[in-house]
Amino acid sequence: MPSRRLILFLLLWGGMALPLSAHIPYRQWTVYRAERLMIVAGRSEPQAFQLTEALADDLSRIIPKAQVEAGRAPTMRHVTRLVLSKQIPVAVMLRKQALLMLRGEGEGRAEGPVPLRTLAFLRDGYVLVAHAEIPRERAYLILFGLFDEKATPGLLSRLASTPAKLLRQANGFQVPLHIGAREFLLEATRPPKKP
Repeated sequence: MPSRRLILFLLLWGGMALPLSAHIPYRQWTVYRAERLMIVAGRSEPQAFQLTEALADDLSRIIPKAQVEAGRAPTMRHVTRLVLSKQIPVAVMLRKQALLMLRGEGEGRAEGPVPLRTLAFLRDGYVLVAHAEIPRERAYLILFGLFDEKATPGLLSRLASTPAKLLRQANGFQVPLHIGAREFLLEATRPPKKP
């Protein structure tokens, strides 16, 4: 039978090792997320996840350095948490869900308002949104990939299928356009300089 000292020794070492081991994977997860562009959708919206996967495939093919991945959260409340905490700051959702998230209403109301910005309008009433604090370069890169000639036709809404149309559509939507997306769209709609 083990002595009391041995039991006490094992309990103390086990108690100290457990918290230390719990933090190691989390740091790796932080690095993993920082190196990749992750886009999330809620499980309750199967079409949103299909769009997310198609978007991730397109962006991965067009901009391989971005290392784009699609993710699925169990509920819109989880999507709200992921976007608000900037763990996965880019999401695909219905326009009405984006408005609710911006106002701090709907499934994620317990989390409060989320500073959302619009990146693009997708087909069937879906919108690609991001946390307001994602770097402007990242938003610019996403729009660059969406409007690339190699992008899958039909991902974007017909009403926002060109940079000029997207800019007009964004002016009428309550979730403001991300500054990086606006820069891309203004640059893409600017007339070419005369030589």
